[in-house]
Formats: sequence, C-alpha cells, structure tokens
Amino acid sequence: GTPAGALELWASTAREVVRISETSEVAHAGGVTCICSSQGKGISGGNDGWVKVWSESLECLRSYFVGTRGLSSLAVDLSFSKLACVSNGCLVELVADSGCATTLLEGDGRGQCGLDEKDGTLCTTGAGGFVRLWSSSTRKLRASFDLAGFPSSACAFAPGESTHLAVGVGSGAPSLDVDGKFYILDIVPDDLGGVSLAKINEGHNAKAWISCAAYSPDGQTLALGCADHVIYLHGVNGGTPYELFAVFDKHEAPLRTLDFSSDSSTLRAVCTSNKLLACKAASGDETPLVPKEWASQRCPVGGLVAGDRK
Repeated sequence: GTPAGALELWASTAREVVRISETSEVAHAGGVTCICSSQGKGISGGNDGWVKVWSESLECLRSYFVGTRGLSSLAVDLSFSKLACVSNGCLVELVADSGCATTLLEGDGRGQCGLDEKDGTLCTTGAGGFVRLWSSSTRKLRASFDLAGFPSSACAFAPGESTHLAVGVGSGAPSLDVDGKFYILDIVPDDLGGVSLAKINEGHNAKAWISCAAYSPDGQTLALGCADHVIYLHGVNGGTPYELFAVFDKHEAPLRTLDFSSDSSTLRAVCTSNKLLACKAASGDETPLVPKEWASQRCPVGGLVAGDRK
C-alpha cells in the first residue's frame, strides 16, 4: 500500500524483487494505512475509513465502510469470517459475509488527557472532544458527552453523594475562544441501571486552557489549575453555583497537578517547572507547606515522593 492510495503486488525471484501489478485506480483516498491477508485474499484499510478485500489480481471483491476517521490497524481470522480494525481509537469487528460492524472497545484516537475515578467509574477526556464514563470492573463504556469537538485535558468527580462532574475545555488554541472554559455535567441514572451526562453549568474565567481540576473533600470548592499559571477557586454551593471567589497566582509556569488536604482547608499544587506551593482553600492566600494529611497524592514532588513517609 502506498501513501498515494494505490495497492501494488510484488514478487520475488532468485535475484530480485519486482512489481508485477498495481491497482488501476486509487484504492484508498488519503493513502493506504494497513494491510493483511487470508485465504488467498488481500485486505486493506485506509485514511478514507474503508476496508477493502482484493483478489490476487488486485480486483476489489468487497468493501466495508467503518467510519469517517482513518484506520490504523487491521486483522482477519484464519477462516476469513471476521475482520477487526482500529479506527479513531475504537476496536471494530466486521462480519465478512454481511459487513455488519460491532464496536468492541471504545477510546479516543487522538489521545486521552483527563482522568478521574469514583466508586468504580472512570472518566476520561481527550483531544477528540468527548467525555467518556467507563465501568472499571467490566471495562465497558457507560456514557459519553460530546464537547462539540473541543479538546479537554482535565476532569474531576465531585465527592460524596454529588453527581457532578467538572470538565475543563481547551488545550492551547486561543483562536477557538474555549481555552479556560469549564463545564459542569450531571450524571443522570436511568431506569435500566445506566447513566447519561447532561450539562447543567459552565464558566469561563481562566485566560488559558485548564490543565488540572480537583474538588475539595467537603465538596464546597472546585479548584481549576490552568496554563496561565493561575489556580481558580469556585464555590460549588453558593448563591450562584460555581461562582469564582478567589485565585492563587504565585506559580510561574502552567499548573500540572492539585491536591486538597483531607480537612479541605489547604490546596497544594505543582506546576510544569516542578515548583510546589500551597494556598488556603477559603481565600487563595499563600500558606507555608506544613505536614498535613492529604486527600490525594497527585503532586509529583514533595516529601512523599522524596521518601519521607512520616
């Protein structure tokens, strides 16, 4: 398969390898990305989202449309009854006779960025513009939410009985006017034991994309760390839900991770230059780092990382 989208058939002799045939027309618009073979047939996948079956003379016998995104890999069983391919991070199975397609696993072909977990449910966000909830026990997708194609690099579940999920939007493209925006999604159960996601609030105070997010253990504060070097503190249950009430702006590089203390009084954060600072969660005022019990251990620098377990 060639980047131009053609298929070529080559044969080896005792002295050389020669091209003996080539498709008369473009096999895949945008280029051929993967090839395999079975039962004397060749199978190809391309950036056009099609899977095609070819004879030994490069005649197209059958074709299957998988999706608008290109294919990155392809396989077929020995009996040529089923094919499997990966498209946009999803594993898709095709029945050779009927062309029936089944998505076996879902993912984000453009990369996962945000990750959080609560009560056996994982949340992932990424460059593909989707928020996805997964069951950590079955590894199956439970629900998804379309961010209209906008990337996301951070997400956080609210603690306790709350069904809120905070999602930061943007990843460094100011021209889209979404960098720094955040959504609050509600996890809504249905009668069949499943869930769906619904947007119930949003805000836009940061001047750059949101790189990390965390709720305080008491559920009263949402902290958003951003690429503009600032942490934005939002009151969850005030007169105006999720209203900004304070900022912490002592870092000199984009924020990397956040941890709240177990008593919700203090927030510590690390930026991309690995500088560890702390502030009061109620005011955003800087405070010295003192021994505390922390609700999470995301910060990659500090006493615990250095081996101090006292």
